[in-house]
Amino acid sequence: MTKVFTIAAIATILLTHGALAQDAHITIAVPEEPQAFDFCNSDPTAQSRILRGNVGEGLTSRDLESGVVGPLLATTWEQQSPEVWTFKLREGVKFHDGADFNADAAAQSINRVFVDALGCSIRAQLFGSATAVAEAVDMHTLRVTLSAPDPILPLRLSALPISAPSTPNDAVTSEPVGTGPYRLAEWQRGSHIVLENFTEYWGEQPDVAKATYVFRPEGAVRVGMVDTGEADIATNVSLDLLSQPGVMSYDLPNTIIFRMDMQDEPFRDIRVRRAVGHAIDRQAMIDGFLNGAGEPASQLISKYVDGYDHDLPVSAYDPVLAAELIAQAAADGVNTKQEVTFYVLGSANPYNSLIAQATAEQLNAVGLNVKVVSLERAAMGEILLSRGEGRHAMLQYGHDNLLGDASVSVNAILPSSQKRSQIGPDFAEKVDAMVVEANAKVGEERTRLYRELIRYWTNEVVQDAYFATLKGTMKVRPGVNYTPNFQSNEIMRLSEITVD
Repeated sequence: MTKVFTIAAIATILLTHGALAQDAHITIAVPEEPQAFDFCNSDPTAQSRILRGNVGEGLTSRDLESGVVGPLLATTWEQQSPEVWTFKLREGVKFHDGADFNADAAAQSINRVFVDALGCSIRAQLFGSATAVAEAVDMHTLRVTLSAPDPILPLRLSALPISAPSTPNDAVTSEPVGTGPYRLAEWQRGSHIVLENFTEYWGEQPDVAKATYVFRPEGAVRVGMVDTGEADIATNVSLDLLSQPGVMSYDLPNTIIFRMDMQDEPFRDIRVRRAVGHAIDRQAMIDGFLNGAGEPASQLISKYVDGYDHDLPVSAYDPVLAAELIAQAAADGVNTKQEVTFYVLGSANPYNSLIAQATAEQLNAVGLNVKVVSLERAAMGEILLSRGEGRHAMLQYGHDNLLGDASVSVNAILPSSQKRSQIGPDFAEKVDAMVVEANAKVGEERTRLYRELIRYWTNEVVQDAYFATLKGTMKVRPGVNYTPNFQSNEIMRLSEITVD
């Protein structure tokens, strides 16, 4: 029997098929629940993975392959002077609460970053010690005036989601309202977060209509949920499972750093700081704890970042040399037996504590006195963003750079004004001057100056010992299509996921 379809019937079939294609509901098992949910504090992984690119969007976007900055909420931009930029904004865009996106809203989001009472963590990451003032020229033209020249402001603003005018300026919010393809539908504390597609989104509607993030700290539980069909994706999968079907690994722009409190003994002496770098058997720990999923690190930034120095070697594993350096310092009166507290974030994954404990044993073997203390994220954040006078501490933490420019890392960590910096007056003047000079340049000159700065910081300042750059892991069930990239730990766009 021959079937005849009218044009109306064909249209109905196509529309129905389209609705089904955009009606997928997925569940993602993640290890941590966000502490807050504010765009200006969206750099911790637990928050950024859910918010960025889903609920919130920046003025610009960065192409992962080429690194080229392209339009998003802004369509064009122009640098009018070294300190002043103007942006033409996209028209017809709505926030999730129905408010119009315009220059006033964009200005509020940028200026809000500099409200001291909010303590926005993204401020140091994007702007360092510089400041910015944003103002509306007209409804769809934004002017940003900086306290110092910045030739890559459009790149930086790709990492700052724009929030609705209803966002409070005097308090951190847990109810983010953005312009992205998804809106926050539900947050049941201790259980899950639900995002639903925003039907008035200005761009293309995604395939996934609803995503539920469930918080499961145990890695085996997350994997088991995918195996049983309770979840579609499990993030931060154990590296022991890399051979399992559906488990994928991917490079991360993330460096594990051991920071030393330079103002305290025993790390006040540079010989002790250099000894730490030589006492660490990086490759053995990568092979033993990370199943080989990492590379020994030589510097603050990863190979994905412009300014990376390919010629800077990893500190050689040489415990004999490390012991000699510590003995020399002790002979000159340095208290090398001062107890050092080695702080580590214990809740992120099971390998953090193992790496810290093995590192402490290696340092003790060459003459130091190190004990490991595991902290939860809030307490760890307080120590990370504080100077260490009288604390006698080391700190293990991860640093990533998703924008691909060394200034993001440099501005957040190196200047003497930054809370993560432990340098004193003996290094502050030179480091600060090198940062300012590199930040103002473009092209090959910018790259060269950042390489010089990174080399000086690594070889002469020696605030940090570098452990490894890592790989991320996740498990995806059959029928769910997602290819992770080097941003996926921090920015996991639901719009890039399709379901068969």
